[in-house]
Amino acid sequence: MSPRQLFAALLCAAPLAATAAPIWQQSASAEVELGVRDKYGETPFRAEFVVVGPEGRRETKTITVEGGAFGVVHYPGDFGGYLAPGAYRWSARVGGKVVADGRFSFEQDDRGRQRLVIED
Repeated sequence: MSPRQLFAALLCAAPLAATAAPIWQQSASAEVELGVRDKYGETPFRAEFVVVGPEGRRETKTITVEGGAFGVVHYPGDFGGYLAPGAYRWSARVGGKVVADGRFSFEQDDRGRQRLVIED
């Protein structure tokens, strides 16, 4: 095989070698599921979830919940915000009254490892 023929053969085979091995990527995200329900209730209700972040930023999400079901939201996904390192407070209000509340924190160390801690 001449050098010219060898070059042509390698040139044709190069795209096959480049597409043969997939390169995998991955992703993961941290979200907190917040929920509330009237345990024995049969009547639908509206629940307003309020999350206050480490910078004092207040975000809200209001949902309608079927009677007896859990009304669930995900922070930050359902709120349109973002999860920054620090401590958070949340509450759920129904009819203007706080019926559930709690705390969580999002921590990140100097190596970039992340941890989500649900306090209550």
